[in-house]
Amino acid sequence: MQFPQGVWACLTATLFVAPVCAQQLSVGPDPTLPESISLEQSLDQPSLDDVEDEDLLDMDLEQLTRADVMVAGEMDTEVSIATRTAQPISQTAAAVFVITNEMITRSGARNIPEALRLAPGVHVARSNSHTWAISIRGFSTQYANKLLVQIDGRAIYTPIFGGTFWDQQLVPMHDIERIEVIRGPGSSVWGANATNGVINIVTKHSRDTRGGYAEAGGGNEHRHFGHLRWGGGDSELTYRVYAMESEDDFGYRADQPPSDGRDGATVGFRADWKPTCQDEFTFTGNLLKGNSNFGAPYVGIESENILARWNHQVDQDTDWQIQLYYDQFDREDDFPPFYVNSQSAHRAFDLDTLFHTRWRQRHDIVCGFGFRDYHTGITGTGLGDFLAPQRDQFDIISYFLQDTYTVAEDYLYLTLGSKMEHTDFVGFTYQPTVKLALTPDERTSLWASAARAVRTPSQSDRDLNYYLPQPSPPDVLGVGSRSVMAESAMVYELGIRRQESDSFYWDLTAYYSDYDDVISFVPQSQTPSLITVQYDNAYSGAVYGAELLAMLEVNECWRLRGFYTWMQTTGDLGPTGIDSFGVPLDMFVHNTASITSSHDLTSKLKFDGTLRYVDSVRGGVSHYIVADVRLAYRPCKHWEYSVVGQNLFDDKHLESTQDLYESTEVQTGVFGMVSCEF
Repeated sequence: MQFPQGVWACLTATLFVAPVCAQQLSVGPDPTLPESISLEQSLDQPSLDDVEDEDLLDMDLEQLTRADVMVAGEMDTEVSIATRTAQPISQTAAAVFVITNEMITRSGARNIPEALRLAPGVHVARSNSHTWAISIRGFSTQYANKLLVQIDGRAIYTPIFGGTFWDQQLVPMHDIERIEVIRGPGSSVWGANATNGVINIVTKHSRDTRGGYAEAGGGNEHRHFGHLRWGGGDSELTYRVYAMESEDDFGYRADQPPSDGRDGATVGFRADWKPTCQDEFTFTGNLLKGNSNFGAPYVGIESENILARWNHQVDQDTDWQIQLYYDQFDREDDFPPFYVNSQSAHRAFDLDTLFHTRWRQRHDIVCGFGFRDYHTGITGTGLGDFLAPQRDQFDIISYFLQDTYTVAEDYLYLTLGSKMEHTDFVGFTYQPTVKLALTPDERTSLWASAARAVRTPSQSDRDLNYYLPQPSPPDVLGVGSRSVMAESAMVYELGIRRQESDSFYWDLTAYYSDYDDVISFVPQSQTPSLITVQYDNAYSGAVYGAELLAMLEVNECWRLRGFYTWMQTTGDLGPTGIDSFGVPLDMFVHNTASITSSHDLTSKLKFDGTLRYVDSVRGGVSHYIVADVRLAYRPCKHWEYSVVGQNLFDDKHLESTQDLYESTEVQTGVFGMVSCEF
C-alpha cells in the first residue's frame, strides 16, 4: 500500500498540527458529553463511581445507562448492543464501538451513512447521492445483506433483498444519542442477518429534548437542510415533535449529466411516560416522503412507522420489556432495463419481548421471544415480473436464551447462549455463541468468542424472475430458487482493550469468518440467444483480518482518535463468486485508515478534522485520501455557527460502482449551518 508522496506531510500540517495551547484555555463544555447536557448539568450528573453500590442496584436500566456519560473506548462505558443488557465495555466479549452525539456533531455528518464513517471496520461507500454500499467485514455492495440495522429497536432492513434502503433513513442527526456498532456476529441475541455486524441507532430520551431547537444550512453538495423540534412535559410525561427536510446535489459523471440528486422531508414524535418508578412507556412515530433521482430513472419513496415499548422493573435484579412496532414503505421506480413504472411495498408487524434477571449473584440471564409478520411485493410492467409471485407473506418466530456467568468476580466472565428461529423460507435455524472476557486489572480486558451466524434467503433469492437484454446476444434470464438454504458462518474473534493511562486507550481485534452455502448466481443453461442463471448455495470461503483503534487526549483542548483495519479473503470469495444480484463476492476493502483531531481553540471556537484513506475495490474504484473539517463558533449558550468541508483534497473520486441506477463520483462539498436552542 503506497500513498502519494507529500500527502501525509501536507495534510498533517493542515489538519493535525494545531498550535499547542501556550496557556490553559477556558474551554467550553466537555466534548465527550452529549450535546443536550451542559457543563453545569454534567457537574451535577452522578457517575458510576459516585453512586453507592446499594443505590446502583436500585437504578433501572435507563438510569444505569445514563449514570455515566457515554465515551467510546473507555473501559467503564456502558453498552447494551452485545447482550441486550447494560454492561461495561471491559466485560463485553465483542468488537463494540459507540459513536456519541458529540462525535456526530463535531464531524459535520448530515446523514447516518456519513456518521458511520466514524466507526472502525464499517466500510461506507457512496454509489451516488442517494445510494450507499455499507457493510462490515466485506461484501460491500448496495444490496449488502449480512448486516442488521435498527433504529430504537426497530429493524429497518427489507426481506425483499435482505438489506437496507439508506435513502429512506432520514433521521435528525441532532436527536441521535448514540450509534452502537458491533463488528462481527450479533446473531445469538439479534437473530438471522446479523452475520457480519449490528448497527443500533438510539435517539435521545424526550426528557433530554425539552425546549426548542432549530437548524438550517446549505452548500454546494448538501444544497439545503433544516430541522425544527419542540419538546416539553414534566417529571412523569415528556414528549417531542419534529420536522426536517433536506436536498442533496447530483454526483459527477464525465460522460453525461447525472440525475441522482435526492430530496426528502420527515415528521415525527417521541413520548416517554413514567407513571410509576417501576414502569416506563415509550411511543415513537415517523412519516417520510422523498424522491431519489431528479430525472429518469425516478424513485419516489413514502414510509411510515410507529412503535410502542413498555419497560417494567420488577426489583433490583429483574426487569422485562415488551415492544410492538409497525413499519411500511412504498417505492415507485421508473427504472429500465429491469422494470418500468414498478411499485415495491413492504409491511412489517413485529412483537419482541425481553426478560432479564440476575440469579444467585453470578448468573446474568436474558431471554426473549419474537414474532414478525411480513407482507412484501413488487408490481408493475416491464421486462419480466422481477418477482414471481409478485406478492408474498411470511412469518418469523424466534426465541433466545443467554447467560453471562461470573466465574471470578471482577476477573473472568463466561457467556453462553443461542437464538433459534423458525422461518417460512428455510424452517428452523440455530445460532449459538460462546464468549469469554478476562479483566486481569482495571485497565486491561482480554476477550474471545466463537459464534455461528446465518443469513436466511431473501424474497429475491427465492422468487426473482427478470429478463435482461444485452447490447449483443445472448440475453440473460435470472431466476430464483425455492430450494436455496440459509447461508452460515463460523466466526472466531480475539480482542484486547487497554487503558494505558487516563488519556490513552487502544483496542485491537482479530477475526476469522468461515462462510458456507453462500447464495449466488450459477449458470443453468446457454443458447446462442439466452443465458439462464439461477440462485444456488454455490460458494464458500473465509474472511480474516484485524482492526485497531486508538484514542489519545493530548491535553484538555486537544484530542485524537484513529483506526486502521486490514482484511483478506480465501476460497471462492474471490474473482469467481457472484452474489444474489450478480455482484462479485470479492467486494472487499483490504485496508482503511482514519485519524480525527478535535481542538477546542477557545471556549467558543472549535475545530475538527478527519483524514480518511480507503483502499481500492474491484470494479474500477481506486484508493483515495480525503479530509473532512469543521469549524464551529458558539458566541453564547443558545447559538452556534459552523462551516463544514467534506471530501477535501480530492475534487472528485469514485467510491462504489455497484449500483443498479447509476454510479457517480463524490465531489468536494462545503456547507454552512446555524443552530439555535430556545
